[in-house]
Amino acid sequence: MSEVTDQNPEPNIAGVPDAGSPDDPAPKSDAEAAKALEDEHGLGDKMPLSAHLAELRTRLLYSVLALFLGFFACFYFAGDIFNFLVAPLADMWADQPERRLIFTALH
Repeated sequence: MSEVTDQNPEPNIAGVPDAGSPDDPAPKSDAEAAKALEDEHGLGDKMPLSAHLAELRTRLLYSVLALFLGFFACFYFAGDIFNFLVAPLADMWADQPERRLIFTALH
């Protein structure tokens, strides 16, 4: 009788060969995997707290500036944005004169 050996294991559900395939490197420990991830993202050296706070300040400043720019851009186009958003409802209510939109004003 001849014995059948499978040199290439069938892939699992995700389409990835099982962990026992000869092509796979030895599994890394959690510390080695974390170190490899840090090196991959350029975070090999630890930053002091002051550097983290400086980076946080910069990111918060950019976020607040983006928020203000977005607000003023939307405020400038408020009438157009309102008309765009209310158009489907106004079209639906066009043949019903008893219905109307009530709002104070757009300044």
